[in-house]
Amino acid sequence: MIPYAKAFLALVVTAAAAVAFVGCGFSEQDATDRCKQEQTARGASCFNETTLKECITAYEDCGESAIPSDASCPQKFSCPQ
Repeated sequence: MIPYAKAFLALVVTAAAAVAFVGCGFSEQDATDRCKQEQTARGASCFNETTLKECITAYEDCGESAIPSDASCPQKFSCPQ
C-alpha cells in the first residue's frame, strides 16, 4: 500500500467517526414520529402542515435540542443558537 494511503484512510475513518458522534439530529422517521406526537398533543389549530415540516426539520437538525415556541400559534420550532 502507498505510504500516504494508510494515513489518508485513517483520516477518513476518523473524520467519519467524528461526524457520526457530533451529528445529534434525529433520522427523518424519528423526527416525523416525534412531530406527529407534538401535533397530537398540541392540537391541529396551532400545528398545521407548515408547522409539521418546520418541526421535522428542527428535530432532524438538532435532535432533542429542538426548541418549540409555546407562545406562538401556529407553533414554531428552532435549534438553539
